[in-house]
Amino acid sequence: MGRFCCSVFLFMVLVTSSFAQEVTGEGVGSTKEQAKKEALADLSQNISVEVKSVQTQLSELMGENFRQDASSMIQLESRLPLLGAESFVFEDVDYYYALARLSAQQAIPLYRNQLQEIDREIKQATQQLEQAEQNSERENLLQVILEKLGNFKRHQTVLLVLGDTDLPKLEITETEIRSQLRKVQNEPDSMEQAAKILTRDMQDRRGIYVYPFRTGSSQEVTPFAAALRGRLQQQLSTVRQPDQANLWLYGSYLITDQGLELSAHLTRSNNQQIEQSRSLFLPKKAYQGLK
Repeated sequence: MGRFCCSVFLFMVLVTSSFAQEVTGEGVGSTKEQAKKEALADLSQNISVEVKSVQTQLSELMGENFRQDASSMIQLESRLPLLGAESFVFEDVDYYYALARLSAQQAIPLYRNQLQEIDREIKQATQQLEQAEQNSERENLLQVILEKLGNFKRHQTVLLVLGDTDLPKLEITETEIRSQLRKVQNEPDSMEQAAKILTRDMQDRRGIYVYPFRTGSSQEVTPFAAALRGRLQQQLSTVRQPDQANLWLYGSYLITDQGLELSAHLTRSNNQQIEQSRSLFLPKKAYQGLK
């Protein structure tokens, strides 16, 4: 126990001493704006280098059992936000030199205020999530929360680099949100969401012809099949005729007491080779009024 307490104390001393109270970046360019832009980019890169350096020290200090925790404490993120950065531009003979500086004294209050605002936005989105009635709405809100969680972590990262180790915490975790997101993405309760799931990873393909889905041996285009086809076309880059297509999307559905079992296949138009397949269950409430 005494050895553990000593290690924790040493950990805190090293962490505090390892962070910079000021981070700078340099840049040159043919114009003032270009030199300033280069300096800010260098400043952001130097913050990332500081994070990498401290992350390595934390991993070495905490050992294998704590390596994952140490990594989660300091997130190396791209697009680090720069709040309160100062820039100084000097003119030389044939170029401009710029210095960008981020000081702890000026920047820490700005980052703390921004973290409070992001926390407020996350709580607001979480309240809307609890009131949402459809999975399509829940999916959009969960994506918003995930984006804000990432933004929160990026601001935390810069605070750590500037020496502020007393970081604000959130009541939810990224793991929890991703778990909820996977659940709603695989349980559609609307035609729109079913179309998104069936065409997942197909949006970047071009020249797709969408056939109406069939049920059993029937060749009839039912109101449900026509409505689903329209939703699928909205998700994809489509053509009007089969002979114009590079790919064909077709499928079928089986009617059950609880709803419909749908299967979709994306094939090459020249040899009918299957590129992708999807299947899902659609409950009755998702297609009420359609047969």
